[in-house]
Amino acid sequence: MNEQEFRSHVENLGYRESQIIELEPDNDGKLHTHNVSSVGWVVRGSVRLEFERSEVVNGPGEFCEVDAGVLHCERAGPEGATVLLFWKRT
Repeated sequence: MNEQEFRSHVENLGYRESQIIELEPDNDGKLHTHNVSSVGWVVRGSVRLEFERSEVVNGPGEFCEVDAGVLHCERAGPEGATVLLFWKRT
């Protein structure tokens, strides 16, 4: 999936607001929640999303959705990461 296909996909799911975020290399993310649902598409680097009982690693061109209220943290790999993040209010 390329960036335009990703944008069309998430907009069809109701995600309207977006921003580009930069994660520092080997950042030490803390577990937290949000009051919005989000979906992030990795542009550069890798991101490990940790949840209470599982984790997922995404590289360039991959994405992961996190529902509002879900406890999680994001950790970039040693090269850092750039993520196109979309969110929607629930």
